[in-house]
Amino acid sequence: MTAFPTFSNFSCFHILSRSQSLPTALTNVEIKIEITFDNYPEDTSWDLYNTCNGDNEKIGHGGDYTFSEAAGKTVPVYDKTIHDGTFKFMIFDEYGDGLCCTQGKGGYTIFYGLDNFPGTLLNPKKNDYYMFGFANKCAPVSPTNIPTYQPTSLPTVSSTNVQIKIVILFDQYPADISWILYDNCVGGKMIISSGNDYDVNFALQPDEVYDNSIHDGSFVFIIFDAYGDGLCCTHGDGSYTIFYGDKKIFSDFKSPNFYEAKLFGEAIKCAVSQTNKALYDSSLGVPKCVAVDKTCTTVGTGPTGELKGELLIGKDIWGEANGSNTLDTCTDGNSGEYGVAESVEAISVRAVEGEVLKSLGKVRVIARIFAYAGEVDRVDFFYSSTPGPNPNWTLISTETPAEGGIANLVSGEYHLPDAELQAVRVSIRYVNETPDSTSCPTSAGAGAGTFSDVDDLVFLVDTTSSGETSAFALSQPGPVVLPELSEELQMNCAEVLESDRCKAAIDCEWRSDSIIGDFMILGKSSCHPAQ
Repeated sequence: MTAFPTFSNFSCFHILSRSQSLPTALTNVEIKIEITFDNYPEDTSWDLYNTCNGDNEKIGHGGDYTFSEAAGKTVPVYDKTIHDGTFKFMIFDEYGDGLCCTQGKGGYTIFYGLDNFPGTLLNPKKNDYYMFGFANKCAPVSPTNIPTYQPTSLPTVSSTNVQIKIVILFDQYPADISWILYDNCVGGKMIISSGNDYDVNFALQPDEVYDNSIHDGSFVFIIFDAYGDGLCCTHGDGSYTIFYGDKKIFSDFKSPNFYEAKLFGEAIKCAVSQTNKALYDSSLGVPKCVAVDKTCTTVGTGPTGELKGELLIGKDIWGEANGSNTLDTCTDGNSGEYGVAESVEAISVRAVEGEVLKSLGKVRVIARIFAYAGEVDRVDFFYSSTPGPNPNWTLISTETPAEGGIANLVSGEYHLPDAELQAVRVSIRYVNETPDSTSCPTSAGAGAGTFSDVDDLVFLVDTTSSGETSAFALSQPGPVVLPELSEELQMNCAEVLESDRCKAAIDCEWRSDSIIGDFMILGKSSCHPAQ
């Protein structure tokens, strides 16, 4: 099956509070595109579209690149400052072997304001596309391009919903078909719903794959065919229909086609967001705040996932939404019962001095956690100025819950590094199995960190005022408080009553209480010091 395109989140550092005016025709953004060509640049062409309000206005195009000017080279093909909004970049390879990797290691990078996003066109593939931007930054639709509304008159989450229904008429091979419905109001990074694995019973049959009333706004529906022959017309006259309120959008998704995207809705109806609330970022795999504010938090972001709570509630094994919610490959432990065992429930980053989150400003991290018992749990707080698949984590502090149950723990203070995109991590661990601070308790191999939970939160930082800070502060971006040293833990195995916790404890073992000579006989089992 062709790879699903990645919908990335994008951001602007000048959105500081809800009280500011919404973007107008004066809100521009610089977009640059670079392509690293393979050995056959003449095969490659591209288009750039403005997709605001469901349109597909072509605003850039390139092709007919020669061997001498582009083969094996990185070439800037587009660089303009234009009105902000939502965009679609499409790239094509006429021969069908992509840009990588049989004839050279090519690729492309989109620079959107302060963000950049690399992409590849892997062999075999004839085309690919990338959607980015913010629907609520699109220019208002009016002859003079001047807003005729005020923020207070915009729809709110509770007042403006729309019924969306999607019906697919399958061809003879429904197993080839999958689809995703995205919320495009904040760059198309939030998945509303998806479907796949349709069996032979759906062949040549219509199926209502989605029907729900949700907040109105801008949406993207993408349908995929793994074989590349669409829904029509080589193996049946299939099609799909999107019912958006009283509007109907129809497509027969003709062969040959691996996928098709439909943008619909109206950006002006997107909800006015609370800039300090995190949203799940599918490209990073963790929650992220999409604007600079005084705080960034996952509190109030629910209901999500099987637990029907906020982002980050619980662990992956219990049905946490988008688990494990880590930037890297760190995973949650797989032991314990939700509401009893250790878990991270929410993360917030808060400026100490009441200003926005800015370079070199002091902040604290607040974690809402479930502790099994205060004396045997520790919560480690980390930060990183390199959020991505390989972040570098620096320990802020380690805190101990006072008792078992739900609690809010606060980290030590630290200075934000001079970087626009940053992350924090909260890791809760059972010290009897993981005695030392670590950014990933499960990374020590099989059976390690079984009761641990690790979650990350990414946020934006205002770097525009960093030059006003003293040279001393610039050289001291690290934590204000020193991390605690490794503890000398005195473990009493007899106090561990559950077999799974006893087996996880590094100095304990679960065995029968009755021993005759070198032989253990049947009897009541309990936790003992390891022999």
